Amino acid sequence: MTSKSTGSSERPLGRTAAIAMSGVTKAFDDTPAVTDVEFSIYPGEVVLLVGHNGSGKTTLLRIISGLAKADRGSILIYGAKPGSLDARSVLSVAFDTPALYDDLTTFEHLKFSATLSLADDAEQRANRLLEVFGLTSVADRFPATFSRGMKQKVSLGMAFARPHKVMMIDEPFVGLDQSGKLALVNLISEEARKGIAFLVASHSTDLVEVASRSIAISSGELVFDGDPVKGRDYLS
Repeated sequence: MTSKSTGSSERPLGRTAAIAMSGVTKAFDDTPAVTDVEFSIYPGEVVLLVGHNGSGKTTLLRIISGLAKADRGSILIYGAKPGSLDARSVLSVAFDTPALYDDLTTFEHLKFSATLSLADDAEQRANRLLEVFGLTSVADRFPATFSRGMKQKVSLGMAFARPHKVMMIDEPFVGLDQSGKLALVNLISEEARKGIAFLVASHSTDLVEVASRSIAISSGELVFDGDPVKGRDYLS
């Protein structure tokens, strides 16, 4: 499919974009990864980033997070450049492979994430997320021995433990059981109502019903930006 909708082109009056991206291009060894990508995401939006494996989704997330640098184009996170202190203070990211510590318990992972981001209610945040993701019974265990799905819950809990105004998540539903999926969808929906902006790269349809928009990437180019139900056609 090559149809393109530009539903994000009209800027909501009086609102600053949580993520504003214009003309972003990145290549690896002369091989294009993303080409001239442009979109904006506003507070309270849940935006699905969809496309086949290798389409450029993860590259975009890494550029926005400051872990990779675009060859050209502009990216701003609430007006701040990726990787800057201002950008990092409002952005939380969970990539597709959980990065956990061998010597921290589940609870310590969540509390550490909140404390590292200077949250003044780190313990309360950790305890709430233990309940949300059904991790209370394993709060004192070390996640190194957990299943892929349980590790994913800890990783997501760490992302949500950080104070944030923008969250990006790469393939969050991988390995999650049905209760975990439901908990994540409900938490995203709850935070979006409070004005948190979400960009979620996923092959799953679990978020379609609560998503504001879908953005589809194919061969590094934006090919769709619009109704998340219509965006299901690009979930492959």
